[in-house]
Amino acid sequence: MFGAIRSMGGGSNKCDVAPATFAINKILRTNICHSSIHSNVPIKIDKQTTANLLKESTSGKSPKNVRTITVLKQLDNSTQAILDGLTKVPDYPFKGTGTAAVARVGGFIIRCLYERQECLSCIGKLETINETSQQKSDFLKLVFETDRGGLFYPSWRFVSRLVTIEKFLQKVVPLIHGVTHIVKDLVEFIKPHLLKCDTMSCGEGHSPDISIHNEK
Repeated sequence: MFGAIRSMGGGSNKCDVAPATFAINKILRTNICHSSIHSNVPIKIDKQTTANLLKESTSGKSPKNVRTITVLKQLDNSTQAILDGLTKVPDYPFKGTGTAAVARVGGFIIRCLYERQECLSCIGKLETINETSQQKSDFLKLVFETDRGGLFYPSWRFVSRLVTIEKFLQKVVPLIHGVTHIVKDLVEFIKPHLLKCDTMSCGEGHSPDISIHNEK
C-alpha cells in the first residue's frame, strides 16, 4: 500500500499530504493499487483488468459529481451505529493479524503527533509505555516483533477505537466508489463521533477553549 502511494507520488520517500491524498483518492476511485515495477516485491499487472477498471471508473456505472457526504448521510442505521461505539466503553481488542495491523497504524499516528509537538496529555491517553507480555502476544504482536527501537506502542483503548473506525470503513468504502471529496468528507463525518470519545479527548492543553483543543 505504501509502495503504491509513493509510486503515484513520484517515488519520493518523503511523501507529503498533497500527493498522498491524491494517491488515496485515485485508489478509491479506480480500485487500482499496485507497487512500483522497481520495488523489491514481485507483482503481476493484468493490463486488461487495469484497463477495465479505468473504463468503469469513467463510465456511467460510477456516480459522477456526487459528494461522499451525500452517500454517508444515506447510510442505513446499522452502519451508522458502528460509530456510536466510539462513545461507549471500549472493548479489549481481539487477537488477530487484522487487529495487529491496526495497532501498527496506531503507533504511526502517535509518532506523527510527537513530530507535530501536539499535547502530551492527549498523546499519553493513546500510548502505552509499560506494555505487558499479554499485550505483546495479542494486539501488539506485530509492533513488538518489528520494533528495532523506534516504534511507538498504542494503548489497548486507542486500538479498540481504531478497530471501530476500520469496521465502519470496511462497510462504507465499497459504497463510495467513484464519488468525490472522499477523504475530506469521511474525516468530517467521523470527527463529531471522535469529539465525543473520551479516549481522544484529554481536556487539557495550551488552548483555553477545551472543545477547540480536543478538536485539534
